[in-house]
Amino acid sequence: MKKSLLSLLLLLSFNAAYPMGKAAADQITNPKEEASDSEDENSSDVAQKVALTFPHVQFSPDLQDLLIKLISEEKGGILGAWFRFTLQKPAEAIVARMKKQKIKSFIIVDESNIKEDFCSPLQLIAKNGGKIRKKTKKRNPQSPGNFETMHHKFMIFYNNISDKKLLWTGSFNATGQADLKNCENAVILDDPTSIQKFEQEFKTVWALGEQVAAKDLVSAKDKNKNNGFARRMNGIA
Repeated sequence: MKKSLLSLLLLLSFNAAYPMGKAAADQITNPKEEASDSEDENSSDVAQKVALTFPHVQFSPDLQDLLIKLISEEKGGILGAWFRFTLQKPAEAIVARMKKQKIKSFIIVDESNIKEDFCSPLQLIAKNGGKIRKKTKKRNPQSPGNFETMHHKFMIFYNNISDKKLLWTGSFNATGQADLKNCENAVILDDPTSIQKFEQEFKTVWALGEQVAAKDLVSAKDKNKNNGFARRMNGIA
């Protein structure tokens, strides 16, 4: 209960620190206050196999499975900042947790993801109550073009394995290319100081974004049948 209240206070402070007006502030709501202790029958098989200790470092392959493991263990709320988020299975896992545990999820991606890449996984999350944003505002107006691409790859989990607050970060982007073709890494931390710094960065980039409606989260690539291999890599086809 204490950790649930801490999560509540953290996200309430999020709103206070970024007074973006009522409509924008409403996009940031609190993670679930009370979490069920029952085991989720829809959890990934991977989530039942490995007991992680932290810090945890892992390299390709199987990073998508590791991400799904954390999502499938979550009982509090999820914040995510990704350059690209095009993988279907992690999106389905997020939706399963939102339905089972009544948690909230907030994901921001670079604007180019919405314009260029497969968006149907993000659409699935949005249709089920998750909040999706794209970075649109400049962070450094005095130096146009510098440090503006939102290239992060991290997620914050508020009540995860052993009731821990966890940070996922590393090179792995939630895409089929990263999952099946690239050498990638992931680092999972339970260090409060590190997590707090990533929370602050999430607040910053979230304030630089605008919400994307579910109906707008389908790109040309989602519909293009000539992209069959890429669709399969992302688990969409």
